[in-house]
Amino acid sequence: MSFDQIINGLRGYIDGINVDTSRSVLQFVRHECISTVLIDGSNLGKLATDLKLFNPKLRVICFFHNVEARFFWGAVRSRPSLRALAIFICNYLAERKAVKNSDVIITLTRADSEELYRWYRRPSSYIVPLALRDQVKPNMECIEGLEDAMLFVGGNFYANRSGIEWFIRHVMPFVKGKLFVVGQGMEVIHKTNSLPDRVEVVGGVDDLGKWYRRARFAVAPIFDGSGMKTKVAEALMHGKRIVGTPAAFVGYEAVLPSAGWICRDSSEFIKAIQAAQLTDLPAVDSSLRQLYLDHYSLEAATKHFERILSS
Repeated sequence: MSFDQIINGLRGYIDGINVDTSRSVLQFVRHECISTVLIDGSNLGKLATDLKLFNPKLRVICFFHNVEARFFWGAVRSRPSLRALAIFICNYLAERKAVKNSDVIITLTRADSEELYRWYRRPSSYIVPLALRDQVKPNMECIEGLEDAMLFVGGNFYANRSGIEWFIRHVMPFVKGKLFVVGQGMEVIHKTNSLPDRVEVVGGVDDLGKWYRRARFAVAPIFDGSGMKTKVAEALMHGKRIVGTPAAFVGYEAVLPSAGWICRDSSEFIKAIQAAQLTDLPAVDSSLRQLYLDHYSLEAATKHFERILSS
């Protein structure tokens, strides 16, 4: 980060928020006589501050996709550096503004609400689970055949990277089948690991559906982070079970144990994967897709927000 970026970040101007965008929002609110504003992200706390200074009677709702302070503090602990520390401080200060200036706070999980209280002494007002746009097309399951393979999906963030590196070291030597690692920037694990032939690091792709169709099930060895893990809802969308840690399933309590297997250490991962490989899993499990539609689709989220906005 440059010196100017750090100064702007400390003022709350991060992730697209600057003087011009804030002014544009305030002008729109004034022109359209807006009474309620939904801010999509707690790192946009400077905007919440500006809105309340502009009109203290505005109802400001902030949707926390993570507890950003917790997330970026984890990144500092994982790979300490001055840059990581600066990013943490900027996001913490921005998020604190969101907490202070929001009338309503929404988190994805009860665990995030509790984490929010630990950091800022304020829990969330509502819990609304993660929602994903349905990417599965009719008859998509007929395009690819199942392989004796597992799938890990996740970009090059510290929790994803450390989790899959742990999995490759401590689980892969003791189970059969291939592992596909799909995610933007994940090619980096080649640099720090000696990978077995059965591990294929794919990196970023345009069509995740292709890889879900090839794999028998997904794995989610995630041990840190906050919020709900998109990879779990995504697997359900594609009708796949998940073998994952308790951290991976945070927020998905409503669909357990149907969604998959919870594993706390390498031995439980090995046993669960062996059980999954012996199970006759369909290419697309319609009951899992129904869980996604009922709980984590855009239609399901719309009902939650209608209730909040009308309250």
